[in-house]
Amino acid sequence: MKRPMPIIEAVSREEPISQGDILTGIQLFTSERCWEGDGGQPHRGAQRHCMVISRPCVALHKPCVIVAAIEKYKGSISDDIKTIEDLVNVLSEIRDGTQHPDQFYLGQIAGETGSYCARLDLLHTVQVPPKDQLDHFLSSRRIGRLAADFARDLHVRIFAAFSRLGFSDHSWFAAGDLDHVIAVGEAELKKLQSELQSELVRKTKGEAHGFKHPSEQQTNSKKIAELKEKAEKVELRISPYKLEREQRNSAGQLSPQQPAS
Repeated sequence: MKRPMPIIEAVSREEPISQGDILTGIQLFTSERCWEGDGGQPHRGAQRHCMVISRPCVALHKPCVIVAAIEKYKGSISDDIKTIEDLVNVLSEIRDGTQHPDQFYLGQIAGETGSYCARLDLLHTVQVPPKDQLDHFLSSRRIGRLAADFARDLHVRIFAAFSRLGFSDHSWFAAGDLDHVIAVGEAELKKLQSELQSELVRKTKGEAHGFKHPSEQQTNSKKIAELKEKAEKVELRISPYKLEREQRNSAGQLSPQQPAS
């Protein structure tokens, strides 16, 4: 049976400095206004913790290591989550960096409140002490290390953070998928427009023959405003996909339903 695998685990003083080490009390700096004068001045960061990114042999033998600043995780878990299954799914997405690929989620850090993450987009260079002082440095500054599974995942996450260039939001779809997106969007828009028309009918009837109760008129007005806003948002959402299809058609690109002659 596999033992439990928390994100951060304890590490003994005898363990050498390595990738994934969590350090505390390290002052990090960023070059400020680097476009002026002699290239800027150091700006002291507010971070109190950092995580070693350098590979183990570099961390052990080089005078400096690369670290990622650790900050409080700014994401949140919705109060609407009511089931254990939904909560586990959300936490799994946070762990995997689905929404925030530059943030390596660490969870809670001993002695601190809230949740934390290592910022893969905030890297710094830290000088480590010579070997005869390294044990004291680690015993006073190192408060944990990524567990083995998460240390392995860090390699993939670092690669993705710097190598994945992303895609255009609207133009990457294959022709059939693009048609499907537009069709679903138009069906959603028609449904909202139908609901809106029904509410407008109620409005004109109430204005002509009177509403049964003032609250009925208020509810009707609120519903009309909500449906108009939703319809406008969906229409805006569909628009760039329809434009993309028009541009493809103008360029003579065939959809899956159009066989070449």
